[in-house]
Amino acid sequence: MEVRMVSFPNVARIAAMGLAILERALELTVQYSRERHAFGKALIEFQNSAFMLAEVKTDAVASRAFLDTCTNLLLS
Repeated sequence: MEVRMVSFPNVARIAAMGLAILERALELTVQYSRERHAFGKALIEFQNSAFMLAEVKTDAVASRAFLDTCTNLLLS
């Protein structure tokens, strides 16, 4: 079994792509939750749905801050 070292810039690039996918998926989910209705209300109006979306948004913002910090350290 061969083990390869991956340079940090490649890891940062992969992390940035994953974060971009997460952010786009969140945008599409919020859009869908506003359009889709159940029991006479939009899905986003249900407390549980709003909490789950807020949690994902919080994770995305924290990940963005971490990635930005790592990138700044790499470039300085």
